[in-house]
Amino acid sequence: MPKKDITAHQRTRRWHDGLAAINAATAANKVPGVLATHGKKLDLDMAGYNGLRSTSAVDAALFTIIGADGFDDQKLLASVFDPAVALRASIEAAIDKVNISETADILGDVLVDNALLLTLDLDDYNLLSEANQESVHDTVFAGLPYDDETKVKTAFDAAVAPLFEAQAIAAVNAATAETMGATITTYAAALGLDLTDYAALEEAKKGVVHTAMVTGQPYADKAAIKTAFDAAVLAAQAIAAVNAATAETMGATITTYAAALGLDLTDYAALEEAKKGVVHTAMVTGQPYADKAAIKTAFDAAVLAAQGE
Repeated sequence: MPKKDITAHQRTRRWHDGLAAINAATAANKVPGVLATHGKKLDLDMAGYNGLRSTSAVDAALFTIIGADGFDDQKLLASVFDPAVALRASIEAAIDKVNISETADILGDVLVDNALLLTLDLDDYNLLSEANQESVHDTVFAGLPYDDETKVKTAFDAAVAPLFEAQAIAAVNAATAETMGATITTYAAALGLDLTDYAALEEAKKGVVHTAMVTGQPYADKAAIKTAFDAAVLAAQAIAAVNAATAETMGATITTYAAALGLDLTDYAALEEAKKGVVHTAMVTGQPYADKAAIKTAFDAAVLAAQGE
């Protein structure tokens, strides 16, 4: 005759001590000991848990709840424990697939297929040329075996980063004025570019940046690209500011953006205030200016005219 299932009341009583012990754990590293004593009676998948090479992620997941409100019942405990064990088992299986890869090509497929489990960011990798992707596979393959997903990720990122940076520099050097915008946007992070001010520019002024960047090609490294980009953006901002200035604000605008516009303020600074006003009025009359060269030409002419009055 089959054994009769215990009642819900009996099951709740059986779970009581285990839940109390779990909720009394003072650190994540105390959880394994509690589960060793109470896990089976709590009807948890202890076979799956004990089969893991590392239970620290599961223990941490449980302790997060313990450190908050604790587990009110076994159902809540199991709803955290079971998915955590399953996820960890999947991660360890992915690491095993990495480690048993017989060739670098096979490893490449494993990395892509298991990227989520291994926490690999494929954004930069996917932009690499096929040859560079193969180089990544070779580099990671040479480091086999890996103890955990963190070491896989570290090796992967270290292999991708220099190749992506080199590709970014090559892309900027090969870009035209028409393609520079997309190139800058695609490789901004790898090149250390802050796009905040650039993104705020109107399209025509972005075009000024693109043209300036092409003029500066080729660039030796990402530092040179960043210097040129920052200068080009500042110059575009300066052009916009001069074009938006009034006679009353032109003086401050010129002073603020003189370096970016290549303006020598020596003779201008020597003018009396009324003569500076003549320069400001002349500059407003010449708006809008297409580029900083046009601004410099107009400014120098206005200063010279004011000196002659």
